[in-house]
Formats: sequence, C-alpha cells, structure tokens
Amino acid sequence: MIDASFWGIPVVEWIGYIASVFVLISLMMSSILRLRIINLIGALIFSIYGLLIESYPVAIMNFLIVLSNIYYLYKMRKIKEEFTILEASPNSTFMGRFIELNYKEIKRFFPKFIFNNEVHNISFYILRNMNVAGLFIATHYNTNTLKVVLDYVSPEYRDFKIGDYIHHQLVKYFLAKGYRKLLCDTSNAKHINYLLKMGYKKEVINNHTVYIKTLG
Repeated sequence: MIDASFWGIPVVEWIGYIASVFVLISLMMSSILRLRIINLIGALIFSIYGLLIESYPVAIMNFLIVLSNIYYLYKMRKIKEEFTILEASPNSTFMGRFIELNYKEIKRFFPKFIFNNEVHNISFYILRNMNVAGLFIATHYNTNTLKVVLDYVSPEYRDFKIGDYIHHQLVKYFLAKGYRKLLCDTSNAKHINYLLKMGYKKEVINNHTVYIKTLG
C-alpha cells in the first residue's frame, strides 16, 4: 500500500480518481478507436488500483477489460476495410440533406463554410464499407491549386484512415485534373493538427496563413 498523500488525499485514492476520469472520457468518445484506447488505459490503471488496495476482484475484472480492449483493437487493425470515393452532384438532394444534418458539426471545424453549388464543383462522398462516412468539397483556386472547402468526416469514423485515403490515394486523380497543390484555409486547432498529419505545410499568402499540400 502507498502511504504518501497529495493535498491530504492518499496517492492510492488519486490513482482511483485518475482511472475513473479515463473511463469517463472514453465513454464520451464518438470514435470507437479512441474509446477503446482510452478505456484500455483507464481499465489498466483501475487494475493497478485494485492491486494496491488489495481488492483482487476489482483488479481481475479490470484486467479482463484491458484484455478485451486489446483484442478488439487487434481486430480493428486486422479487418480490411473498403474505402470508396463516390462522385457527388452539388445539386443533389442527398448532399443538401447530409450538410443539413451535420451542419453544426461542420461549422465547428469549418466556420467559414457556406455551400455554393455554382463554384464548389469538385465533390465526393467518402464511403467506408459502403457507409457514407464523409464529404469532400473543393473548388478551383488557380491554375494548379485546388482549394479544399470541406473535408468532413462523421465523428464515429475519425481515425485518420479516411483522411489518409483522400490525401494520399486520390493524388493521381487530382494530378490528372491538372492540380499540383491542395490549399486549405482554417483557424481551427484540431483541423490544423489533422492537416499537418496529412502532409500540409503552413504558408503565408498576402499576410494570411493557409495550409498547402504539394501533390506528387
């Protein structure tokens, strides 16, 4: 047993509190992958907590939860998922409905987004195992640059796999259209982190910060 204390509370109790926080956070995750990883961490800490307070049923139960999370994470890695790009019509009822249903979430990451079917002439649905997981909309910026207006993925599919598919597997498609660069204008910290992971570089154009990915 750990006898030390912090702020008058025994360290062993802090370990239990920390484990509870991890479990709580995991249940707030919309992404199954993040839920599994964070829940695994929480269960592992809870298992250690159970050993420290000599509550072996707590330790064993949470260790089994750890093993369960490891098993499902392994299965998630081994499952071969199918990604498909389906060209979308800017005037389609389905696209309008998709944007409407996800509008609040879209505005979180793309606060400047206002759909204009006359200029947003490149658009795709991203299908994951034949489920509509996201929507990609872009417009012509200059002779060799495509401006990404929307690169939205539903919360339950946010594990970078779709982003990786779009920004790496569709390079040939964009190059065939004559585009050599993708440009994104955003100030959202989470989206900036996503862009950097996808290979975008920070640049300043006319005193304005944008993110550009060179293709090929």
